[in-house]
Amino acid sequence: MLPSEIEDIISKCPKGKAGGHDGLQYEHLIHTKQVISPVAANILTWMLRTSHVPDNLKRGVVVTLNKVGNKRRDSPDNFRAITLTSVLLTLYESVLLLRSKDATCIMSNINTQQGGFSRWIAVSNDFIYTS
Repeated sequence: MLPSEIEDIISKCPKGKAGGHDGLQYEHLIHTKQVISPVAANILTWMLRTSHVPDNLKRGVVVTLNKVGNKRRDSPDNFRAITLTSVLLTLYESVLLLRSKDATCIMSNINTQQGGFSRWIAVSNDFIYTS
């Protein structure tokens, strides 16, 4: 992975989004992209070559959000869960997606139990598989 690729992806990162458990946010990367890009390129290249993602990057914070609108807050059906993951892991995923020639190739290899990647599948359905 080239530092220029990393810098380009960092430039496109959204602002104002919550970071993961490590406290790192996109703004940290955006404001230091010239310095961080070569370091991130080395780390992400190592991850790709070794097929290893450090355990610390795999951690996430699960947050429940009330669905948009005037939904009742006393009903669990009106909430959805999201996981706040490390922005470094998201950066890694962005590079992999950018480098993949055909995104449908990736999607066809995803396990059917990966509800987050399935259209019209509720998060509550995932609990059936993991229980």
